[in-house]
Amino acid sequence: MKNDAVKKESYEISVPKIYVGNLIMGDRYIEPQGKTVIENKWTGDKCTCDYKIRGGLLYTNSDNIHAIEGIITDQNGEQRYKLVGKYTDKIEAINLKTKERWTVFEAPELPPQSSEMHNMNYFALQLNLLSDNLRSKLPPTDSRLREDVRAWEFGELEASQNEKTRLEQN
Repeated sequence: MKNDAVKKESYEISVPKIYVGNLIMGDRYIEPQGKTVIENKWTGDKCTCDYKIRGGLLYTNSDNIHAIEGIITDQNGEQRYKLVGKYTDKIEAINLKTKERWTVFEAPELPPQSSEMHNMNYFALQLNLLSDNLRSKLPPTDSRLREDVRAWEFGELEASQNEKTRLEQN
């Protein structure tokens, strides 16, 4: 039995540009910028999101840092919902007809001193957490066992860089 719906992708996404800021001086950051479109191929609904640009070389618009705004349209192109918020805090949807608002995304809580751990949340920090049971089953080539990566994860940037340099030289 042939089922074209299974073969057909259910959605299509165009990705925004990824920008690396303060490469030469200041605190480096990486963030998405520009438009992205997510289209549900089965229903024809489409979401066009705009990741706001925080600013240029000489100024920063603090309102735009991590800000996102989007419009969700139905298969006829009629605007149904608006998305607003910050992807590091929360994003709300607004029904454009009824003006009803609700939260569609809320960022997880960050642990204390998260800035020293690359602003990872508790879940992200636990992805590479190794129990003795798991460690015994991993091959020695698993990247989670690299000393430079482990030091980097614990915010020991100098030790991480020194170990990385040592590995590269060897």
